[in-house]
Amino acid sequence: MEPLTLVFDSIDNSTAEESPFDAILAAFEAKVVGVLRQYLRNEDGSEDCLNLTGAAKAIIYLLPEPQEPRGYSMELDVFWQLCIETAEQIPHSAFDRYGGEDSTSEDGSCWVNTIAFYSHLYALSGGTMLSTYCTWTMRDAFLTTACTNYAALDCHISAAAQWILNAGQPIFSAILVPPDEEQDWVIAKEPWTLFRWRRWKRGFAAAEVEENLMQETRQLAKRSIILMEALEASMLTDRHNIATEDRVDHNVYSC
Repeated sequence: MEPLTLVFDSIDNSTAEESPFDAILAAFEAKVVGVLRQYLRNEDGSEDCLNLTGAAKAIIYLLPEPQEPRGYSMELDVFWQLCIETAEQIPHSAFDRYGGEDSTSEDGSCWVNTIAFYSHLYALSGGTMLSTYCTWTMRDAFLTTACTNYAALDCHISAAAQWILNAGQPIFSAILVPPDEEQDWVIAKEPWTLFRWRRWKRGFAAAEVEENLMQETRQLAKRSIILMEALEASMLTDRHNIATEDRVDHNVYSC
């Protein structure tokens, strides 16, 4: 695997004069970029590389104590933007084409890479904002993209597969037992259901046998189907067993 060469326009191509406040944020941004580059050099065995724990500690050290009420700071906003910019450049899938008059293969790669990042975040912590991205991604892959626009489908189906492969279990759990958190308008309008899950699976099945799609796209679709079926077989059975036990317990205590 070739070492990653990350590009950060705000750091690498910065020429404009800055206000004192902007200069503080720019200095913070430059230090975080340095940490990210050290961490992502871990693959090539550089002496100054950082492991995951070291990188996390270094970034936490750089973050200032937020003003009360605690929570938001401009530095966190800068850090989030850097995370997205980094995620776009970390390859999760090899692409050489993407549909759309104003789109390029690089656009497609960035989109799939970013969705992979979002799906990993959802697997870690859930959240309606991220689940909204999942809903939109599945809609693009299986509803709104023309079935003959193969270049666009290569991108959208590969992006949809990231949600299943990286976060399939928590997504299916949320379908079986919807979270208590307040749902946003997208989820309220397009709730995750077992029917919708199986429609996604049928979409992946169609993609797997579509000869006009890239081989990698078809392989991602196949892997998604295998995982979805495994999750159904395991988690639906577990749910049935739990429901059966609940009924037995209820009958025992009712006697």
